[in-house]
Amino acid sequence: IFMFKKVFFFIILFILPLTVLGAEYHSNEQIIIASDKIIDTNYYALAKSISVYGEIEGDIFIMADTVLIDSENIKGDLFIIAKDVTIQGRVEGNLRIFGDKLNIAGRIEKNTLFIGSLFNLLKEGKLNGNLTNFVSRSSLEGEVNGKVDGYLESLFIKGSINNDLDINFFKSINKDINLNIGPEAIITGTLKYKALEEAQIEEGAEINKI
Repeated sequence: IFMFKKVFFFIILFILPLTVLGAEYHSNEQIIIASDKIIDTNYYALAKSISVYGEIEGDIFIMADTVLIDSENIKGDLFIIAKDVTIQGRVEGNLRIFGDKLNIAGRIEKNTLFIGSLFNLLKEGKLNGNLTNFVSRSSLEGEVNGKVDGYLESLFIKGSINNDLDINFFKSINKDINLNIGPEAIITGTLKYKALEEAQIEEGAEINKI
């Protein structure tokens, strides 16, 4: 499986623009970019475990089992294929993740796309751009300033969304309610959803329009 990932990774590199030829590439079992490290180009890595604490000026392309982005100085976009991804710190660009699990406890300045199984925007997390989410079970406890849309199994909202939501649900495997809005939730835009069951909206939730 790891060899297949490696081949696929280099196919991706082959079809990328020629401007990436000046970029930095890493491939190893474990990669750690220390907090005092500065990479002033695009960065490409393939490993089982990747941790980024340093500064990266360009875009990041990663394939791994586990990924930790814990830096306040990620200047470009992130494209990640991994089983388990944790984003902390601050990302100035877009976030595009394909994987099993994504936890965001940091700040994403542009748009976020996640295709996978489990998505958590933790209480400390903040998305200033749009959030597009497919297939997953999702929990939003932090703040989203852009529009939220997608096609989900379930969504639990406990934080604040300062824009519109437009969500479609397919039947939940465990037969739970698809959309649950907690008492602390604040939705300043319009909530539009399609589901097999009516949403559960707890007393205290503030919603502009449904």
